[in-house]
Amino acid sequence: MLAERKISLLKKRFQTEGEGHIIFARHAAFPIVFTPDLLSCLWLNFNTYYEHNNSSNIHYIHHTAVSDFLLSNLCHEIGFELYEMDKEIRNVLLNELRTDKRFGQQRITMLASFLYQYAETHYRSSSEQHFKEMHHWTALTIAQPQQ
Repeated sequence: MLAERKISLLKKRFQTEGEGHIIFARHAAFPIVFTPDLLSCLWLNFNTYYEHNNSSNIHYIHHTAVSDFLLSNLCHEIGFELYEMDKEIRNVLLNELRTDKRFGQQRITMLASFLYQYAETHYRSSSEQHFKEMHHWTALTIAQPQQ
């Protein structure tokens, strides 16, 4: 599968630094679309959890972790500072996050709450309402699929 091969390449690229980059990629897969700012906020909010779970360190300068991810083969730019992942890659990474005993469904719920709050505080203009709604729906459908 192409998605698994691309993820494997990312793991090989950063294997000397531990699994922090792939853990970050799993978290970054939660929003359907993302900006460098959203990823920076994601890193800042969840980096302590990486360290707490002894999951290996992401590069200590968060802009490097974010830029490494944005420049990887896992995502591509679809607009000015707007990125997305292929659906297959996103699904594999989210499944890995969900099935990782260190994170699981509890982390998915935390990410949903984070994304919902991020959308509430960052998208205020009428031209940004579609991003706000997209993030709200993403948070709700992934965290609470039964509803």
